[in-house]
Amino acid sequence: MVRITFGGPDLAGFDLAGPDQQVKLYFPRPGQQVPLLPASGAGADDDVMRWYAAYNEIPEAERPWMPSYTVRASDTRRGTIDINPSAAGTPTAGPRPVVRSGGFSNSA
Repeated sequence: MVRITFGGPDLAGFDLAGPDQQVKLYFPRPGQQVPLLPASGAGADDDVMRWYAAYNEIPEAERPWMPSYTVRASDTRRGTIDINPSAAGTPTAGPRPVVRSGGFSNSA
């Protein structure tokens, strides 16, 4: 099993609200250096459904893969969360996100 720990100032105070809390990771499509996401003003701060609608307006061929992962642990003092990625929930067509020492990368 692989466990990945994410941390940084944006996770300070993150509180695990329950046993099934999820996060989404965005993976770029082939030919993209970074995933194409809606602008931050698309409602992310006040209305997540407005942001999701903007995400869905990105043409499918350019829209990043967005698998969900269950948060397995959080440490509010250190500002970290842990996930255990698996083959389930990863894109099945095209490059697949894979876990390597040092982080995520795309692999054909």
